[in-house]
Amino acid sequence: MVDEIESGTSVGTEIGNGASEGAAQTPDTPQTAPEAVGDQAQPTGESQAPAYAPNYKFKSFDYEGEIPEKFRSLIKDAESEKEVRDIFTRAYGVDTIKTRHQELKKNFESVNSNFTSLNSQIEAARSDYKRGDLDAFFDKLAIPKQQILQYALKTLQYNELPPDQKAALDARTQAERQAYNLERQNQALAEQYQTQAAQTKRLELEYTAGRPDLAPVISQFDAQVGKPGAFLEAVINHGELTWHRSGGKVDLPVAQAVKEVMQIYGLGQAKAPAPQNAGASAGQIPVKPAPKTIPNIGGQSSTPVKSKGPRSIDDLKKLAAQMN
Repeated sequence: MVDEIESGTSVGTEIGNGASEGAAQTPDTPQTAPEAVGDQAQPTGESQAPAYAPNYKFKSFDYEGEIPEKFRSLIKDAESEKEVRDIFTRAYGVDTIKTRHQELKKNFESVNSNFTSLNSQIEAARSDYKRGDLDAFFDKLAIPKQQILQYALKTLQYNELPPDQKAALDARTQAERQAYNLERQNQALAEQYQTQAAQTKRLELEYTAGRPDLAPVISQFDAQVGKPGAFLEAVINHGELTWHRSGGKVDLPVAQAVKEVMQIYGLGQAKAPAPQNAGASAGQIPVKPAPKTIPNIGGQSSTPVKSKGPRSIDDLKKLAAQMN
């Protein structure tokens, strides 16, 4: 009996100790993380987003501008900025669209008028052909009768040729037509290439105008000339002049043309020292001083020695006697 009590006591003691240890492991107050010290502190949340910086510039077709000051208060975030920019982009694009619409309308009316007139002439010529009035038909096509007779004679001669000569003539005619078509295709390709080359050079010019190292020089040149785009126009003119002078053999790259124009106008270079003769401008020949003359003594405008001429009728008689 005593053994049972002692064993129960020991078991209860173990249970109590285990409960006390569990209570010690789970305290009522929550544990707090240790505070970071010095530079070792690390943010527990997300990194802060950069501050919003609005962009007031907008572009509509070829026009570039900024949103006016009185409308900038409407911009609060990126979404409102986009809405305000869209409004100004569309507003400034209305005039451009209107101008282009008028040009397209005018061109359409011109093309439509020409098509109507041409279609009417074709229908009239077709009617003459159907009626058998070949004189009126050829007149409307502006084909001379002499050329018609030559074609008829050539056709008769062709029909009388042997088959081998006909085949040779047909082959030559076909080769001439192919050569003509190839020439037209080459001409069209050359025009297309020139158009693309001009567009490429224009893009290079726009890129050059936006270069940070050239922007101040270009702005200063345009301000001195008093015309926006004067520098780019000078570069274009210099390139065209070089092209014509070389007979179409020298096509200056944009960078080379810009460099030569800057050298011509002395842009981006130190100014040359002023000449010693400050009165003489560049390109002018200094005027030589007038040669010294003998002063007029006594204020008389006439020369000191005068030739004696006849003063009376007697003098004239004497002069005539001397001549005889």
